Amino acid sequence: IYTLSLHDALPICAKIGNIANAFMGTNTMKVSLLIFAAICVAVDSAVVHFNFVVKTVINDPDGHPLPVIGVFDADPIATQMSRPFPGPLIRATIGDTLHVTVRNDLHERTSLHMHGLHMHNNVWMDGVVGVTECGIAPGSNFTYTVELTQTGTYWYHAHNAVQYGDGLFGPLVIDYEEGGDPVHKQFPYRTEHIVMLQDWLHEVGNDVMLLYNGPHNAFPGFKPKYPWPPQSYLINGVGQANCTWDDCKYAKLELSDPDTCEERPQCFPIRPPYFGECNPNHSYPRPTFHCPAGEWVRMRIINAASNLPSRFWVDRHNLIVVARDGVETEPTTVEYVTIPVAQRLDVVVRCDQDPTYHYYVYRSEERRVGKECRSRW
Repeated sequence: IYTLSLHDALPICAKIGNIANAFMGTNTMKVSLLIFAAICVAVDSAVVHFNFVVKTVINDPDGHPLPVIGVFDADPIATQMSRPFPGPLIRATIGDTLHVTVRNDLHERTSLHMHGLHMHNNVWMDGVVGVTECGIAPGSNFTYTVELTQTGTYWYHAHNAVQYGDGLFGPLVIDYEEGGDPVHKQFPYRTEHIVMLQDWLHEVGNDVMLLYNGPHNAFPGFKPKYPWPPQSYLINGVGQANCTWDDCKYAKLELSDPDTCEERPQCFPIRPPYFGECNPNHSYPRPTFHCPAGEWVRMRIINAASNLPSRFWVDRHNLIVVARDGVETEPTTVEYVTIPVAQRLDVVVRCDQDPTYHYYVYRSEERRVGKECRSRW
């Protein structure tokens, strides 16, 4: 549960319309001449640079300290001062060329996959270890060069092992040129927010995957377990753990059998943290989102969860869905939205309630098992 309050609007960057694959700038703000259908068209394009370092740090996103993977600006001061995830915003304009340099300070290979981008003309930059690249070796750098041919809300994340489940991810927004955004034309907002949703476990990803993959009888009596339930949920990298422990001798989580819908017991063991005391009232403030009275606000919602779809809603406010996975849709008014893992929904909200009140933003996980089983959320 989170409240709404002040947060600066993200700047709107200049963009060009959808002339996919027509051009590629070679220098920042260089004007390129295009010949298309025997017509010369002059457009502005830019080379936009980002420089990141990924490393394992100790952090407590929900009050429970454990090793996480952070994405930081390569500036050493920023590495020390920033929250580890979500990583820095990558924002540019359609037609721009991204240069994203990643330094790998992990002890295993990593990569950066820009989820949802078509990668026209640069498919080898898709960031999938073992498919489009060998991965960035520990202690090495790699620069991704990507031509931007789409607009909308996307995100980047590691595509090796379960690194993104440990925090290696961040938002990516590609704008229209100034005045070209159809959502802004219909709902003239001045404020927008990026909202990244996660489920969060109190074990590092590699250990979670070992528990899940098994094999059966790895030692006498061992059975693999699906990593459910999460210990907490995070919004923009912050949540609140209840700091209680369960050795599975007493409490059992009831899961539904996918064929019969009958409940069967499972318990995901929870142990006290190794790196310090669990404190649900930790130093990170809960995310707040300013909703100016009487105005529209745009929310770019990204489900960065590792398990199941997320349900999202705002107390006493309807959501108007205006885009899905970077593509504008016919505006549809709903009370809540359900977002599958890795997908994005853009919504606008009319700030038409009592401006002296703080309204809660909710995120829960929706679970459907079997055709006839009821929804869990």
